[in-house]
Amino acid sequence: MWLASVALTRCDAQVAAEYGLTLAQKAALLAAFFPAFIPSQLLASFLIQRYGAKVVTTAQNAGLALSLLACPAAMAAAGHLGLAACFVSLGVFQSPLFPALSVLKRSWTAGAAPAHRAMWLRVMSAGQYVANFLAALVTPLLARRFGWQAVPYTFGGVMAALTVVWHCCASEAPEADDDAVQPQPKSGGQTPRGGPQAAGMGVSWAIFRVRGVQACLLSHISHNTMLYTLMQWAPTYYIECFGIPRAAIGRWLAVPATVNIWGGFLIGALEARCLQTGMPQLRVRRLFTAIGTGASAACLLLFTLAPTAVAAVVAQCGVVLSGCYSGSGFSSNYYEVGGRNTAMLSGVGNVFASVPGLVLPAIGVALKRRFDSWAPIF
Repeated sequence: MWLASVALTRCDAQVAAEYGLTLAQKAALLAAFFPAFIPSQLLASFLIQRYGAKVVTTAQNAGLALSLLACPAAMAAAGHLGLAACFVSLGVFQSPLFPALSVLKRSWTAGAAPAHRAMWLRVMSAGQYVANFLAALVTPLLARRFGWQAVPYTFGGVMAALTVVWHCCASEAPEADDDAVQPQPKSGGQTPRGGPQAAGMGVSWAIFRVRGVQACLLSHISHNTMLYTLMQWAPTYYIECFGIPRAAIGRWLAVPATVNIWGGFLIGALEARCLQTGMPQLRVRRLFTAIGTGASAACLLLFTLAPTAVAAVVAQCGVVLSGCYSGSGFSSNYYEVGGRNTAMLSGVGNVFASVPGLVLPAIGVALKRRFDSWAPIF
């Protein structure tokens, strides 16, 4: 799933160079994903609660594969507008990602000891970091040797194969039934148990008035702002500011992607150690969220001041390593307070946290034109 979301953004420089796209056209292309992705998450969350995460994820993966495979033909037929339409389709089919993974992670780790659960969640989340690494390393090589069209064809084919493997091998584990947020039984009845349709749409919207949940949402927005800024603009930044060849950009971006993979396990081990020493779980969540948010901001500022490409990569590694704290911070809160409504809670939360991805391309273009510098963007 993550391969589909990051592969095309890693070859945007090649597409822009081949078709002579302006900076504004490139920004519009990058932003086309989010107008469909953001609202579709609410519908996706409802479908997950009604039909289960597995079947919705199967449909999602199949749609992503088809959307990727259609990219070259769409670009040939309608130019950058055709490719933008494929980004819209990717946004629709990507929308179940966060709520579905939240439900599956919660289900598959139900009943585990907190320290063991911390590491299990890191293993289950490793796919996104491996995907970032592969996309950063492989995408420029494919685009240089075979043309950018090889990127969606390759990753679309991989997605199609993985969809079959997923549907045949994955299972939907039973959810735990003792949670903070779930509908109260009526007239002495029992809370529904069992399959995915049991929970329905009974989300308690009052949860969003809780200050702790609001703090979680703000942390999520902050984290995604950092993530999308680097994902959308870092490749162009390295090329224009430091003269990195387009064919070599993948090797540079693979360094922070590698740190992201192993950093997750390192921070997960640190979380497990804190829990084993008796630190309350809520304190761990607050501490790790504070460290991740503050350190990410500091490293992003250093990224803008880097005098060389090597220094910029080091600063970017600091950003992604700091971001790894989120997996032990606000991100885990979704699994712990969502209950049977984890899909709706995480889906609504990610709607707000996805807004930066929609507005950052336009903001980036405006800042670049106003100050003739990349520094204000980061």
